[in-house]
Amino acid sequence: LKFGIAYEILYHGAGYILRSNPHKKIRTQGNSYLCAFVNAIITSYIGVVYTNTLWLAPEEPKAFIDYESEDHFAVETRAVVDAALPFIAWIAFDLFHLIANFPKLGSYDQLFHHIIFMLLTCLTVGFGVCPFAGAWLFCGELSSLPLNIRWFLINSELGSTVWMAIANAAFCVTFFSVRVLLYWFGLYGFLASTAPILIAHGAPQSAVHVVAAFLSAGAVLNAYWFILIAQMALGVKKKKRKRGEGEPVLVTAVAGSASPVKPKKA
Repeated sequence: LKFGIAYEILYHGAGYILRSNPHKKIRTQGNSYLCAFVNAIITSYIGVVYTNTLWLAPEEPKAFIDYESEDHFAVETRAVVDAALPFIAWIAFDLFHLIANFPKLGSYDQLFHHIIFMLLTCLTVGFGVCPFAGAWLFCGELSSLPLNIRWFLINSELGSTVWMAIANAAFCVTFFSVRVLLYWFGLYGFLASTAPILIAHGAPQSAVHVVAAFLSAGAVLNAYWFILIAQMALGVKKKKRKRGEGEPVLVTAVAGSASPVKPKKA
């Protein structure tokens, strides 16, 4: 609750500060993107730290949290639960504002993304399972850092600057690294090792299959977004949509275009 309150304070405080900004989009939506940027910093840090910590852990600590053992990896998996609370607060906060302002801040794919990751994170916190999956999922927020910087550059009329080119390159590299390579590697590990261990320790098989389905759906969504990014990078022309009507939130021109797309949170 305290993290949710903190994000609301930041949201309204930033809105008050940005109210006199000369750029309309920044005046009206900048506070939401600023909150997303802050979340990306916190969550990506948590993801990198605990993915690195648990990378070489045995398979069982990766699958479930042992609240009684004092083994090093067991202690670290318990820490993942505490670290996940700020992310749950942010995604609940952002989901509320996403729905309240729909479709200005994102479309249906963004809603789907938020709901999937809310459920998966709550599963880790509430039932003490999949701490390693939670950690590598958090790493995905690394790509949100340049994505949100890009939004501010576009809407500050700086879309043709060298800073835009740097933000575009950083976004493409981080997105492919953490949302394609790392995600699919983690998904393989979950399906090959984590899921069988959970079932062997008494987890309902149907529930494990649902989690696997959600993770797989997230992988497909990331692949879909990356295809759109690659198409734009290669200059593949797509049929124009009206702004705000079903635009994929991650369609982004990596060549430095200042087109008014909506690249918010990944």
